[in-house]
Amino acid sequence: ISGFSFDQMPTATPGHNDNRMVCREIRRNSAGCLKMRGKCDKCQAILAVDCSQTDRDQRRIKERFEDALRLAERFTRRYDEILKAFQEEMLNTTAILDQLNQQFGWVSQLANRTRNDKLLKVITVKSSSPEDTSQTTDTQVTVQVFDSEPFSLTVPGSVSLDDDTFMDIVARDALRGFKDNKVE
Repeated sequence: ISGFSFDQMPTATPGHNDNRMVCREIRRNSAGCLKMRGKCDKCQAILAVDCSQTDRDQRRIKERFEDALRLAERFTRRYDEILKAFQEEMLNTTAILDQLNQQFGWVSQLANRTRNDKLLKVITVKSSSPEDTSQTTDTQVTVQVFDSEPFSLTVPGSVSLDDDTFMDIVARDALRGFKDNKVE
């Protein structure tokens, strides 16, 4: 503790007044000395003085104080344990939330964009006629999902443009393509 020196410390001599002076010093500096007791020689000396020999009430107070100090130290240790466990749990939770965001963040982006009227826009459909009519060629479809960049997908030639499943395949593949682009 800055400002303390051994010269300032009252010494206990056999005289009764000197003991009172030491006890007064303990009362004035007890909070600071409790914090510094392991680092400050004066605090160790002050706390080593036993004022309880002069007064029975002081002895009881000292015992209660020491009990309270032990209890406070026990609660401090328990608090530190709980705090450490909580911090570890929060780190684990944060890692899980980051993982979920990476895996399913596209869903929230999709939900946020559903207010737009242009959910799925088919830009072009290219189906070339095969030279051999027994063979079917795949159909190239360019789509735009929400405000994403347009991208192309392929619908198998076995599904005709008039088939109900054609648009199901386009919608499914468009959503998959949108998801893949947003997750990257």
